[in-house]
Amino acid sequence: MAKVVGAYIHCKPDGTPFYVGKGTIKRSNKIYGRNNHHTNVVNKYGDKILVGYLECSTEAIAFELEVGIIKCLKRMGTLLTNQTEGGIGGLQDRESWNKGKIGCYSKNTLKKMSEANKGNTAWNKGKAWSEETRLNMSKAAKKRAEHPRNDKGQYV
Repeated sequence: MAKVVGAYIHCKPDGTPFYVGKGTIKRSNKIYGRNNHHTNVVNKYGDKILVGYLECSTEAIAFELEVGIIKCLKRMGTLLTNQTEGGIGGLQDRESWNKGKIGCYSKNTLKKMSEANKGNTAWNKGKAWSEETRLNMSKAAKKRAEHPRNDKGQYV
């Protein structure tokens, strides 16, 4: 039996949409494992995120619906965390920005950056974190550890 697919909308507690996607009901209810902007919004509102799901008869219709909803919301001035206009199932259909490159910078650029920074002291060298800052970092690390990650290190 084929999976039931549809388009879904993630909303802030006040009902403002911030993400539109396509997938199964199970996928729509997973609020982690997306881009950093989406994750920041989720972290801000926690379990108060609202999810709306519209079931479609085919995957093609679900993709079209996703594209249409994104287009409509953007036209209305809604700020979305989506990184694409939808309809492509993530970024797998797009060429990587650094395809064919080894590393992000050329060897010449790395050499120039290295020379420019020689003799400079790091901004935080010799500075000690306050007790409050260390406690906050500890809490944040423990919270991150609670969420499972996939083999790429992304939240699932």
